[in-house]
Formats: sequence, C-alpha cells, structure tokens
Amino acid sequence: MIFYFIVFLVLVISTFLITYVCVFIFSPKKIKIVRENLYLIIPIYCVFSCAFYNIFLGNFFAPAVTYDFTNYYNCGKQLLKDPMDLYNPNIINDEGGRYGYKYLPNFAVFIGLPLSFIPSMQLAYWIFYIINILFGIYFTILFNQILCLMNLKDKLHRFLFLLVVSNGWFVLQLYVNNQLKYLIGIGILFVIKRELYFNANGLKKDLKYYLIHYNILIFIVGMAPYFILLLLIYLFHDIPNKQILYTKYLKRYFILIGSFIAQNFLFVLYPRLIYEFYAMYLREAKRVDSKLNHFYLEYLVDNFIYLSGSQKSFISTTMNIILYIIVIILAFDKRMELTEKLGIYSLSTVILNYIAYRIALILFPLITLLFIPYLYQEERGFNFLKKNKVVIIALFSIFFLYLTPNREQFHYPYIEGIYLSCLFYVIILVSCVLILYLKYQ
Repeated sequence: MIFYFIVFLVLVISTFLITYVCVFIFSPKKIKIVRENLYLIIPIYCVFSCAFYNIFLGNFFAPAVTYDFTNYYNCGKQLLKDPMDLYNPNIINDEGGRYGYKYLPNFAVFIGLPLSFIPSMQLAYWIFYIINILFGIYFTILFNQILCLMNLKDKLHRFLFLLVVSNGWFVLQLYVNNQLKYLIGIGILFVIKRELYFNANGLKKDLKYYLIHYNILIFIVGMAPYFILLLLIYLFHDIPNKQILYTKYLKRYFILIGSFIAQNFLFVLYPRLIYEFYAMYLREAKRVDSKLNHFYLEYLVDNFIYLSGSQKSFISTTMNIILYIIVIILAFDKRMELTEKLGIYSLSTVILNYIAYRIALILFPLITLLFIPYLYQEERGFNFLKKNKVVIIALFSIFFLYLTPNREQFHYPYIEGIYLSCLFYVIILVSCVLILYLKYQ
C-alpha cells in the first residue's frame, strides 16, 4: 500500500512542477501573480491531491459509493416516499443496505432531497464529489481570510498555518466517505470571518446579522448535532450576563427558535417525527456508550489496563459533564474573543469527547487560531524559530495528528501504535496551550 502512496506522491509533485513550468512558459505575465499567491495555491493543491488520491486508489480497492453518501441520497428519496419513516431503522434501501438516517429534518430537505432528484446514485455521488472538492478549496480560502483578519500579515506565516490544515488522513477520510465536513467547516469559518470583519470595522450587528448567523449554525447542527454546543457558545458570546432576559436580547432567542422551526418544518407537519428523532438519538447513545470518549486511549486499554463496560460508561459520562461545564463557562465568559472560545471548545472536545476524531477536520483549524496572538511576526530566521518555538511545536503536533489515522483503513500509510501516537501529540498540544496562557496571562 505504501508503494502506491509513493507512486502517487511522485505523480502529484511532478504534475505540480509541470503545471508551474507551463504557466511560466505560456503565460509569463501571470507567473508573478502565481508566485505572489503560491502560499495559498500549494495548500489548495494539497486538498485537491487528497481528493485525487482517493480516486487513484478507489478504482482498485474501494467501492465507488460509500455508506455515508448512500444515506445522504436515500433520505431524500424517503422524504418523497413517506416522511413519517424518515428515522425508521428497519428500512432496506434500494441498494440492499440498511437505511439509517441520523440528522435533523433540515438536512434531508436541503441536502438529501436535491441529491435524490438525480436519477442515478452513482452520478449523484460523483457530482457531489466534485462539489466537495470545491468546498475544500473554498474552506482553505476562507481560513486564509480569517488569518488575514487576525493580523497574520506575512504570507510565509499564513502558509505555515494553511499547510497544517490542508494535508493528511483527516482530509483524505472526507473524500473517501464523500462527507459534508468541509461544508460544515465553511459555515463555521464564514461566521467567524464576519464576526472578525464587523469587529475590525466597528460595524453594527443588527438583527439581520444574527438572522444570517443563526440560520447557518442551525443548518450546521442539522448536519452535525454535536455542534449544538458551539451554537450555545455563540448565542451568549456578546450578551451581558446581567442582561440575558432583556427585551432586546429576547428578540435574538425568538429569531433562533423561529429559524430552527422554519428549517425543521417537518417536525411541525409530522409531530411524531420528534419522538422518532429522540428514539434514534437513544439508539445512537447506546451504541457508543460502551466506547471510551478518548479514541486515542483505546491503545492503553488494549495493552495496559482493563475497563469493564460500566467503567467505560462512567468515564464517558464524567468526561461529557466536564465538557458541558467548560462550554457553559465559555458561553458566559465575556473576556475572551470568539476565536479563542471556539479554539478552547475544540481542544476540550479533542481531549474529552469520543466524537472528536469524526469532526477533527473542523476542530483542528479552530485550535490553530489560539496560537496566532502569541506569534512573534516581526522576527526572522533563527530568531523567529527561537521566539516562536512553543507555537511551532504546537502546529507540528496538529500537523502530525492530521497525518496519522486512528486505525488502518482508507488505503493510507499506517504507523503501528497509532493511538499512542495520537495521545502523545495531544499531550504536546495541550502542554503548548498551557505554557502560552500561563506565560502571557
């Protein structure tokens, strides 16, 4: 398998160099523009290469349509057949597999339904795959814009951050499963970008501003319900604690509730779906209850310690309670910026919640934002490395987490003891955050 990876890597580098030379030969006037934006072009090319890498190996080793996309496609068809069975786990889909829809109704309406109108699921898969590549490119561009708004002025410094979040197993995993994580990430980054832009320019945040953001975040929760905690942080971020029940802020709550009802109108048309959604949630909770929250600690459990099912459940419950307490503190703390809150929330999720590895592609870019205020940008050469050693070590730990899969799959080069490696890098990352915060607070 590593042989295929090496062959592909050589092809990717060769293609990039040939493309670069062709631009220089056939369009010498554009070479200056290319060179000026090479810091952004290379990360975009890395995302594209991960998408192409999956196609390169997929024809030999993997089925074209994955389980995740099968459910994306079939939930729309189920809406047309019988919306009341949207959460029915006993339905066998047209491909002979078990249907298992796990999201809010807005996902089925706005994503599943349009996909289901494409007559062939195979065709829908590849159309969505191409769109997903565009999502990946736009995600990278948005992240670069946020770096600019956070006053990361030097292109080389931005390149360092961009390169960390555009490579590795987490990017490849998205394209192997043809998932929606980049779309979710775009929504979150868009909200952060507007927040930074409005703050930097002193613009007034009216009800229209919050209407746009709440609808985006509710849509994200529809695709990934665990981001309800992020929505909670954003909701109370800039509301003074003593004024939570003031009339002018009650309008925001009504906007949020109204937006949720509008997007999930199927709950109004078919109230039984509320119960079906809750029943599905309980099934999923039982399915993961026996697992550890820390996916990287499975290595320790398998090799050094024994935990019964009840002990694992206790650990899971305790860690979740700690995460919820952290989220509540972040929601009502008025001293921190939104980027700082979301970075701490993301880091806490990586440490405390089993679901973290599924959404790491979104969490890790948010974590990197924690380090931007502590970067000595004016330094150059060896002094830059010396002054920023903690930040650089933290970024490298995230980069290695991107590179190392949590298990051998998806035709990705595998390293033995991968869970232990993840634990090692997470400890380094947390240590770097603590060092910076203790040093500069």
